[in-house]
Amino acid sequence: MPGLLNLPSEAGWERYSQLMQVMLRYVGELLTVPGIQVAEHLYKGALRIMLLLHSDFPEFLAENYVQLCNAIPAHLVQLRNLVLCALPQSIAELPDQFTPGLKVDRLDEMKKAPIIAGNVMAPLERDGLKDVVDKALQKGSNLDDGVSQIRQILCNPPASQVGPIAATGSVDISELNALVLYIGQDALALSPGKFDPSSPHSELLYSLAQALRPEARYQFLNAIANHIRYPNTHTNYFSKTLLHIFGTERMDQQDSEIRQQIVCVILERLIGHR
Repeated sequence: MPGLLNLPSEAGWERYSQLMQVMLRYVGELLTVPGIQVAEHLYKGALRIMLLLHSDFPEFLAENYVQLCNAIPAHLVQLRNLVLCALPQSIAELPDQFTPGLKVDRLDEMKKAPIIAGNVMAPLERDGLKDVVDKALQKGSNLDDGVSQIRQILCNPPASQVGPIAATGSVDISELNALVLYIGQDALALSPGKFDPSSPHSELLYSLAQALRPEARYQFLNAIANHIRYPNTHTNYFSKTLLHIFGTERMDQQDSEIRQQIVCVILERLIGHR
């Protein structure tokens, strides 16, 4: 690990990230098969490796979090939380969230975009998803048609793309994660540091939460929560996105289910980390 990750100019980071992704997918698949005793030992080994990375190479986890989360199945909550709570060494400590009068929006760190390693947007090109999203974000476009096309692409991926660990939800996780990140980055490029609930980006994310089936919606909400990490522009935008989807108005049955799933996703982050 040190041999690869200490190479000059981060030359070994991409290769080590690829090795980590192979390991995480392999362990995740083994844990879905009952009766394989060695799977538990391999999981503990993967957890120890992740703890070492979290302690000695937090920047590696912080910059490669998208690709690592693509490889971590939903049921491995602790591994995902270790990736997402990694702090770059440039951030000495997190602000105390219970400080009276704390205005998170005014933190200097909230104005800085995070570094994301790798070509994490490549999955958008796989099924023409990027063109559909770009069209849905244009002014005057039919949002319902765009949401319907996006849902069709996300929820009916070829079996070769989904893999056994995601077969129950039938959603291509890497494609879903890339979609959420792309919408957020596009919104921040147009309005840096701001969240506009009436923008096409916010409306698209809200409409997708309403339109997706429960299994796919759970993965969708997880994809949003993955970007709520240390203070940066993505944390600011996606935390407000999650609050916007949660809503404050009177609920019908579907809105209640969405709120329950949001609370479930947040609790998994807190309980798993403890």
